[in-house]
Amino acid sequence: MSREESKRTPTINDVARLAGVSKKTVSRVLNKSPFVREETRSKVSGLMQELGYTPDPQARSLAFRRSNKQADIEIMSKPQDATAVLTLSPVIPVVTIDNAADAVPLARVLLASGVRTIEITLRTPAALDAIRAVASDAPEMIVGAGTVLSEKDLNAAIEAGAKYALSPGGTPKLMKAARKASIPFVPGVATSSEIMRGLDLGYTCFKFFPAEQLGGVAGLKGIGAPLAAARFCPTGSITPEKVPAYLALKNVLCVGGSWIAPAEYIRAGDWASIEAAAKRAVALKPVA
Repeated sequence: MSREESKRTPTINDVARLAGVSKKTVSRVLNKSPFVREETRSKVSGLMQELGYTPDPQARSLAFRRSNKQADIEIMSKPQDATAVLTLSPVIPVVTIDNAADAVPLARVLLASGVRTIEITLRTPAALDAIRAVASDAPEMIVGAGTVLSEKDLNAAIEAGAKYALSPGGTPKLMKAARKASIPFVPGVATSSEIMRGLDLGYTCFKFFPAEQLGGVAGLKGIGAPLAAARFCPTGSITPEKVPAYLALKNVLCVGGSWIAPAEYIRAGDWASIEAAAKRAVALKPVA
């Protein structure tokens, strides 16, 4: 500080400037926030002591409010881990339901076949009611919401009773909103850069979509070495014959498949065909 500055009472601006940090960071140090690196905390605390800086009640109040702003909470919160729901079944049925009345019979057939989870896509007006029906009348089935494209979709899915949510992509706004959600969220990715951005936000589980068009097994194998922390649920044009090769990859937790319960089978009430496909899916094993 200059001679003139040393004659006046130091302020939070002085501490921030000399420490090379923001006033918000000084505020977090004042409030003993856990979201400050120890070296930064030590530097700021030392400067406050050296300068004889003592925040007045108003400054303390300002610091407290700033360190607890909703924006800060969003930045520091971590998303729910999706690993548990993505390892319930080797193949997650990805379904589109036109009539919510079909949801519970479908869920019960899948449960009887050994499938413990289902992704109901938000592609029809009946989707949210279908999720609500499964959550209420077939609670043993862990129901997820697919095709979640916005924070509004995410909130609606949670309200309907979804236990997790997936998206074909992941906008910054949606991924930040999902960090503070009460259920796991699985963003979709198609490139290494998208995966890296997701990892930076605390996500470790991703929907690799559309899988076959993005290189399939070879593509995921190539990503595995440089981005070892990422885990995937590949979805998109994957046939039953290709599933074992995907499951053999260390970075694959499960596979999403629409062939188990196609929309035409659901509309026709062809539960026998769906049951047979589900049993075959459950029996699929990884192969080298």
